[in-house]
Amino acid sequence: TAQLQEKLIKQVQPDLVVITGDAVSGDFWDKKSQAFFRDSWRKFTEPMLLTQTPYALILGSHDTEADMSGEQIMKLDARHPFSFSQYSADISGASNYCLLYTSD
Repeated sequence: TAQLQEKLIKQVQPDLVVITGDAVSGDFWDKKSQAFFRDSWRKFTEPMLLTQTPYALILGSHDTEADMSGEQIMKLDARHPFSFSQYSADISGASNYCLLYTSD
């Protein structure tokens, strides 16, 4: 899947990729791994890193079913060099935010 994403990003050359949630399902978490979401996150954000493509993440209902809360996920994602995701404690839901983005 990451290879296909990378190929599509290179072909389309989007200004911004929006990940619209449920990138990870807690159904596959073994309840032992303490890095389940982080490892999955690295895989699904790798195409943006390799292609240096900006992106924004919005959480779905299944993303928080594993070993990280919505707040933890958004704070992790904020450290990615191409992420425009924002955590807002002022709005209900860890990934509800307004994003103003202008491409060059």
